[in-house]
Amino acid sequence: MRAIVMDRWGEAPHLRSWPDPVRNPGCSLVRIHAATVGHLDATIASGNFAVQPDLPYIPGVEGAGTILESDTWSAGEKVMVRGAGVGLVRDGTWCEIAEVPDEALLPAPEGMSPELAACFFVPATTAYVAVHDICRVSDGSRVAVTGAGGAVGSIAVQLALQAGASVVAVTRTPRSWAGPRSDRLTVAHPGDDWVVDDGRRVDFLIETVAGPGFATHVAQVTPGGTCALVGYAASPELSVEVPNLILADVSLVPVNMLRREERAREIAVALAEQLIAGDLVMSTRAYEPSDVVTAETDVARGSLGGRAVLLFGR
Repeated sequence: MRAIVMDRWGEAPHLRSWPDPVRNPGCSLVRIHAATVGHLDATIASGNFAVQPDLPYIPGVEGAGTILESDTWSAGEKVMVRGAGVGLVRDGTWCEIAEVPDEALLPAPEGMSPELAACFFVPATTAYVAVHDICRVSDGSRVAVTGAGGAVGSIAVQLALQAGASVVAVTRTPRSWAGPRSDRLTVAHPGDDWVVDDGRRVDFLIETVAGPGFATHVAQVTPGGTCALVGYAASPELSVEVPNLILADVSLVPVNMLRREERAREIAVALAEQLIAGDLVMSTRAYEPSDVVTAETDVARGSLGGRAVLLFGR
């Protein structure tokens, strides 16, 4: 089979011929149709993540395909792949055939394309948890979402608007905003003052960017507010002066979806239904496996406005 393989930490992966996997008890063989390229994949490949697979390994923590062989699924069933250490402590989804634990499989939503099925789960559930479980956004809330043009950010904007909030969508390209329109939505540049007309700061910040501007972002949250720290598109590091954070009195809550897997699976079905119906929108960009380095570069630059997906055929 064809597989994309990492030989050394911090180096580019390579597409090559690789032995077909052999199925072990408790696992299924899945023909991968689409596999996601995301920030987590790059973080793992850097060798600096707390959890590491053995080298060489096949990256990819998410994907979608059909069952080839399984004790618990019927051949031909459409499934999503994620969790159970896939792409983290064992080979992932950047290949034509993946051997994955049965607990890493979910039924693919009927009527959803493989591209979307491969990549909707993490951004949609992460955005939902940030908006509803952590920030508890409600009618009349004021919310800022950084990286609003990205997958998680765009869904968070849409969910906050659905909840009745006034939303500041913060993006580096406000003039080319292609997201939702609403009289409760303001599209802003990261360097802008997000404070609304009446001078009140936002109640909640959903932070997907982090990096050097993080302290400035937190300063625009009202005392007693909450920052849901979702991602690190600008940098895996952030700097904030502790005295200023204490003075700001903003609760900083990391959104660790690895610990919220049960909750994510609980809410994924309803989110998928909204995406299929068009009530929520998330864009994808498809790449051939041979273009994986380009896909990784586009993800790192934050230039997609959605999610990158490798297509291995259907």
